[in-house]
Amino acid sequence: MSSSFDSRAREFLNYVVEQHDNRRLTMWGPYRCFDGYALAHLALDRDLDRARELVRETLEMMRQNFLVELARAEDKWHLADFAVHPLLRARLQFHARTIGPAWDAVWSDFEHVLGEFVLHCHDLTENHNLLHHALRYLVGQHWPDLALRDGRRAADHVAEARRDILEWISAWVTQGSVEWGADLYCNVNLLSLLNLVDFARDADVREAARSVVDLMMLDQALGNFAGALVTAARRGYACYRMETPVSPARALQYLHFGPSPESDSRWSALTPTRFPDADTEQRVGVNALHPPPATNDDRHFNVNFIGGVIVGATSTYRVPHAIAELAHDRTPTVSSATHIVPAWDQDHVGQTTFRCRGAMLSAQNCAPGPRAYCADHVWQITLGERAVIFGNAPTAFPPEWQWYREAFTSESVLAGYAGGIRGNLHPLWVPGNMPPGHFGDLRPGYWQGHPQSPRSFAARRAAFVIYRLPPAAPLPWTHVFFPRAEFDEVRATGNWIFARKGEGYAALWTSAPGVWTERGTWVGVELKIPAADTALFALVGDREIDGAFDTFIERACAAAPVWDAARATLAATPPGETERLEVRHDTGASRGGQPIATRSARVATPWGSLPLGELAFRLQAPGGDYAFDLRHLG
Repeated sequence: MSSSFDSRAREFLNYVVEQHDNRRLTMWGPYRCFDGYALAHLALDRDLDRARELVRETLEMMRQNFLVELARAEDKWHLADFAVHPLLRARLQFHARTIGPAWDAVWSDFEHVLGEFVLHCHDLTENHNLLHHALRYLVGQHWPDLALRDGRRAADHVAEARRDILEWISAWVTQGSVEWGADLYCNVNLLSLLNLVDFARDADVREAARSVVDLMMLDQALGNFAGALVTAARRGYACYRMETPVSPARALQYLHFGPSPESDSRWSALTPTRFPDADTEQRVGVNALHPPPATNDDRHFNVNFIGGVIVGATSTYRVPHAIAELAHDRTPTVSSATHIVPAWDQDHVGQTTFRCRGAMLSAQNCAPGPRAYCADHVWQITLGERAVIFGNAPTAFPPEWQWYREAFTSESVLAGYAGGIRGNLHPLWVPGNMPPGHFGDLRPGYWQGHPQSPRSFAARRAAFVIYRLPPAAPLPWTHVFFPRAEFDEVRATGNWIFARKGEGYAALWTSAPGVWTERGTWVGVELKIPAADTALFALVGDREIDGAFDTFIERACAAAPVWDAARATLAATPPGETERLEVRHDTGASRGGQPIATRSARVATPWGSLPLGELAFRLQAPGGDYAFDLRHLG
């Protein structure tokens, strides 16, 4: 690594402070509030008057969130849950820097807000449940006599919250997650887990929190390419996948792992391109989505949903060396994970990731829907920061939003948001694909999720994906995000498209020839496969594995993919396989006629595996040994 954790932490915190006037909003309030920009000020002992005003603004935002929830119980997934944890850390860690009557009044009001908090135990999503468990535990530990909204003393919640925390951690380790691979939820989980690591008085709670954070950071390390987490995901937001610098994982990975080997040499992590401002955001087209490099005054971190990184930069936690070293190891490697947490209609979902020096391919091992909810990011190829390829079956608007779709064109809505309807606009927004908390955040959306999830299977450096869309699908076709201009070379022949970025290679075969979008926002980016039932075969490689690009193309073509529409079966023989692989939409994958099991270890790497159901894990990696053992917690 070119710099130390401490220097990167200070660099990042100063960057956050410089963005203190971030105008971007969600329906629940400003990013600067719920991400904890005040904590960055206090950690640096910088601009403390502004820090105090940010705390005041955050407390007001939280109260407004409570009022909305109390008026309508369904509005319980708000961002007061996020905002409270940076404030807890600010109060517990930096109280000595907040002396005087003005600060005393702020912290007194903070205690009032803690008492007003609308508490939950198990009726929220995974990350929100943990935020509440940790909140009840830490408030009960540090303000035992505080009366909470349910009328009980905070101290009375500690034992229950401790049990809930340990059960949450045990389930995450042994069974998996319904939010794995997501671009922002690791950051959200770190808000509460790192507070437990640093402030829990119970040694078992501290140990459990540290161990599950280690496991999360192993996911981040194994999924690192081009500076971000670019694996398949269970809850994905495509607006963060179109280029790695806008991912909320970018700052987290920079903090803990340093610059990625694939980082663009034109700029450092802290001198990126400028996102379009409110005036230029009215443009529609690929130039608005991918602005050119600008001056060295610009930054390359997304400052939205980075509260966990701010907390991480102020925490005592450090990623174990054995795990951190894996982040930049480009030895050709296959890693995988299995998640069996009950979710929707699937018994389990697996993930296989192949990474080499020039490329990364990650794909789910999943059964098809139907699903009532689907925001899966099923597969992605990454060759560089902007040289990414992924696909889905788009749904821009559900039927009940048809009036909106007809009343407002993409261009008019984009211009309206840019003009300030709801603050500053996220640079990669299109209708139906907003970041969480914005009007237009649809799941599934145009580039995220599916109206019905596909069959997907990964075999080392190859992936098989089969889509069979329901008759009612509003857009009865699939498409691929494929920004041609971001690759050094793109070739097409028949049903194949081949791409090269530096020494990394990608191949994509589709059951019907793709059609490039010729007008509108996605010119040069969108490849449509104009059929409701389609299949694709993806392969990656690089110069180290395959030699010249032409040799890679020959090997890809030798896989000879064949789509049997009548049986909904895709067959191919990827490089390294001696027998034909078949993937059927209804029954899954087989090799030489024998079924292939996709329910395997909770985590599997060349250096150690964690079986499903186990609470002990050992890793013997090039950077050293690592282990945790939580079996004594039950």
